[in-house]
Amino acid sequence: MSDATAILASIPSPLKDRMEETSELLLLSRPEVVKVAKKEKIKVDASASRDDIVRQLVAGRIKREFAAPKPKPKAKPKKGKKS
Repeated sequence: MSDATAILASIPSPLKDRMEETSELLLLSRPEVVKVAKKEKIKVDASASRDDIVRQLVAGRIKREFAAPKPKPKAKPKKGKKS
């Protein structure tokens, strides 16, 4: 049983990384968190607390990380003027 615990402990956890990111965001003031949210194109409600904004940031990062890749648009032939 202790071998299984050691193996699981040796695997890098994405949850641990999320906890570190979240703790770093919580060290920032509300205006700084709003700037980070705007850089990541997340809409921020004026009445939202700093913790709510951090929650939105982390949720958005997780969604982007696990989102299916967008298909590339197919090139359409350009319609030119016939002379």
